[in-house]
Amino acid sequence: MSVYNRGRPRKVNYEKPADIPNKPGEYRIRDKATRSPLYIGETNDLRRRAKEHKKTGKFGPGTYLEYMVANTSTSEERRRHEQQSIKKHSPRLNKSRGGEGRPAKVSSPISADRVTSSVKSKRKRRFVWPLLFVFLIALVLIMVYLLK
Repeated sequence: MSVYNRGRPRKVNYEKPADIPNKPGEYRIRDKATRSPLYIGETNDLRRRAKEHKKTGKFGPGTYLEYMVANTSTSEERRRHEQQSIKKHSPRLNKSRGGEGRPAKVSSPISADRVTSSVKSKRKRRFVWPLLFVFLIALVLIMVYLLK
């Protein structure tokens, strides 16, 4: 049996959360102009999650919500379906392949050394640009002073 019924997701106005059921399922926030998914998520309560997204500002005037109610209540199956949807559509507001708030399932484990080294390199890059900018300003001021 499939996780969701066949057919198109149900399109609703996020301004009226009463139209959204309090059931588990998958939802998509779509751009009205392009109809492309901006965010794909899975939840055990569609109405509550829509209200949370409205509060945080994920919904804008140019967006709408689509949802599918789950046939099964196992979160693992719904998450697997969500991950497949995220992989297929690559929505720009999803922060990880595993869904917001959950780590992505990576086929090869990442070592702690690799994670800390990437964080350290980002910190180094963050401080290089301001120093370079200050150096260039000082160089220009010295050149202006010497040319006078």
